[in-house]
Amino acid sequence: MTEVREIVGRIWKWVFLGIGVGAVFHGYVPEDWVTRNLASGSWYDVPAAVLLGIPLYSNATGIIPVAEAMLGKGVALGTTLALMMSVAALSLPEMLTLTAMESEAKAVSPR
Repeated sequence: MTEVREIVGRIWKWVFLGIGVGAVFHGYVPEDWVTRNLASGSWYDVPAAVLLGIPLYSNATGIIPVAEAMLGKGVALGTTLALMMSVAALSLPEMLTLTAMESEAKAVSPR
């Protein structure tokens, strides 16, 4: 049970942040804008979704509400999955954090 509390303690803020972003996206981003820019069927829809996801700081759980809102607005499944993967795997803040942690680990570990 302590592991569950630990995991929930680490991710709850990202889940709520994702719900908030998804709600804002669902409620305030006009559907015609989404259709023109992310659901147009153009070749650049997926790269645009990836570029939008890179600066976001979330995790796989927190991005689910955003993905649900995107699918509700008519964004293709592949484009939505590309955004989800870019948030989880290419997140710039996550890369900076991991780089800092790696540098600290190298400085502490004996050679």
